[in-house]
Amino acid sequence: MAVDINEDCNNCFACIGMCPTGALKIETAGDSRELSFNTSLCSGCGLCEGFCMNSAILIKRGFRGHNPFEFA
Repeated sequence: MAVDINEDCNNCFACIGMCPTGALKIETAGDSRELSFNTSLCSGCGLCEGFCMNSAILIKRGFRGHNPFEFA
C-alpha cells in the first residue's frame, strides 16, 4: 500500500482527521509542514482519498515486482 500526494495538495490536512488508523500525520521540517504517510498503519480504507476536496491523494494498492516485501 502506498499513498501518492500530488501538487494539488494545499496542506489543509483534513485527510488526517479522516484517517482511522493514524497512518497520515503532519511532519514539520523547519518552517514548512507536509503530509507524512506510514505504510504499516494504513488499512487501505480509502477515506483519505475520498475525502480530499482537491483529489490530491491517490492510494496505490498491491506489490511491485516479484518481491512481496517490496511495496508499490
